[in-house]
Amino acid sequence: MRLADGLILLGDTNRATQLYLKLVTQVEDMPLVRDSVRTKLTDIYLRGGDHSAARAQLEAILRDDPSSAQAYYFLGSLDYDEKQWKDAVGHFKKTVLLRPNFERAYYDLAAAQLAADDAAGTLLTLQQAGSRFARNFLGEYLAALAEQKQKNYAEACKHFIAAEVMAK
Repeated sequence: MRLADGLILLGDTNRATQLYLKLVTQVEDMPLVRDSVRTKLTDIYLRGGDHSAARAQLEAILRDDPSSAQAYYFLGSLDYDEKQWKDAVGHFKKTVLLRPNFERAYYDLAAAQLAADDAAGTLLTLQQAGSRFARNFLGEYLAALAEQKQKNYAEACKHFIAAEVMAK
């Protein structure tokens, strides 16, 4: 593991990946080490743009630890990037459930709901975020878009104005 970590520092991700892949099969009975290796592999794959390999590692993490909010969040982000809106919504909902103080997850969930044509769900998510966190540009902007989708133009205008004031 130290050798692979050193190779990462030297920028040799190909050799490090091979070592980590070999190591992950050898430490199946050591959950902390196994999860650490899978996390490192996920990071390598995400940085290298290999979303399918990253997804496989994240799903393996969730098989062993279904309460990993971080794995759900990254899966939701991959789904969002791939325009798999419903899958992204599901993963972000689990993230929010497991880590209710993770503010960014609420806005990513709202954006995914908006992309999935669920304006009502978007507004509900933003309402939940509003009860936990201070108002901000992103929340106001997403609320404006959701209200606009529902043809509530007066409310949309209020949120757009609030977002603009916050942006200044």
